[in-house]
Amino acid sequence: MVSALIVCSFQLQAQHRVYLGGQFGLGIEYQSKTDPADLVYSTNRFGHSTYGSTLRYELDDKYGFEIGLLKEPLMKTVRLRGADFEKGFEAGSPTISYLRFPIRLNVRAWKLNDRLALYVSGGASHLRYQFEAGPTYSAGSGDFEQDKISYRSDFTVLDKYTWMLEGGTSLSYKLTNKFNVDASVNYMGGFADLTRTDVLYKAQGRQEQQATVVSRGDKLSFNVGIRYRVLELRKRNE
Repeated sequence: MVSALIVCSFQLQAQHRVYLGGQFGLGIEYQSKTDPADLVYSTNRFGHSTYGSTLRYELDDKYGFEIGLLKEPLMKTVRLRGADFEKGFEAGSPTISYLRFPIRLNVRAWKLNDRLALYVSGGASHLRYQFEAGPTYSAGSGDFEQDKISYRSDFTVLDKYTWMLEGGTSLSYKLTNKFNVDASVNYMGGFADLTRTDVLYKAQGRQEQQATVVSRGDKLSFNVGIRYRVLELRKRNE
């Protein structure tokens, strides 16, 4: 009788948690370049910030799915390089912005006590340009008198919609039963050209040259975020 009661009272519990979070990050964007004279270069450095919100559903303590809505900037700035100077010019504004919709699978790879955990993630992101992808428009021109270099740059949005693959790792710290703080490193790579900057320039003692800088949205990003647990469900199997 006692053993029967013990068996009947034994229960397996699985916890399903839903988190609402915010994310902020800085990224290094990688661009390709064609420039025979090698005087134009893209600014592959920490760029403008990515930010937005995420919704995370954890099946259990190890596996979870995540979706989000982020603002993803792509840099439009390239620079003109001379023998003893560096002059910057912008193709219109410094960046354009895509709306990014990530879909990720998160897997816990390591856990320390009940506070600190390491996750690996993989998935895809859909990027959507917020405005019309029109024809090339003139973005700027000028003449640096002291350096004897003149230029003109034109910028084109090539693709309004695209899918990109992404993967990364994150470290999560449990502040309280409701709040988690995350720090992550993520790489996103694309397959289609999104933007193109064409530059015509002429330096002193040189023929006019043409350079092209193309972006596919490839980016290495460093992010921080905070998650708030809005729902917790427990499934009981007797």
